[in-house]
Amino acid sequence: MAYQPEASATPGGGRRLRIEMSNGGEASVHFALYPYGGELAKPRHFDVARKAQDEIALRGDGYDLVLIGPNGFRREFAGSVNDTAQVASAPGPDRKNLGITLRNTGDRTLTFTLTALAYGGRTRQVTVPAGQRRTVHWHTRQGWYDVEVRVAEDASFRRRLMGHIENGKASVTG
Repeated sequence: MAYQPEASATPGGGRRLRIEMSNGGEASVHFALYPYGGELAKPRHFDVARKAQDEIALRGDGYDLVLIGPNGFRREFAGSVNDTAQVASAPGPDRKNLGITLRNTGDRTLTFTLTALAYGGRTRQVTVPAGQRRTVHWHTRQGWYDVEVRVAEDASFRRRLMGHIENGKASVTG
């Protein structure tokens, strides 16, 4: 498999946001980070062989960034410096499902809602107690996925996970 991009964003303390990028493939992956909330003067670009990270100094309390990679890979990160919700993803061992890990770093229970924006019209709610995490196995369509994650207790928090789990076989979108 040439590449398998992944990325997540978490508050880094103060008014900072940490973007972590990884690549599970053999070829380098190019990512482009676009600032829709004025966080950066211009987009940033990264070539990632295995792992990389970047810290963004936020001008205010919120952020709205989009990270784009190859073959439909897209991560949308919106929220505030006070986020206690975190979302990470990775291909499942069968390379047919996406493992979505929902983490609560706060002191109250959070209710995550996962909604398919394409490739099926399902919605799931997952309750995560304070200090805990839960992993959801999200079914893909021939490896393709597009899911939005929101938190009932934090209207500013939003993640969009979009892309394709590479398995070396031809597939179609649909």
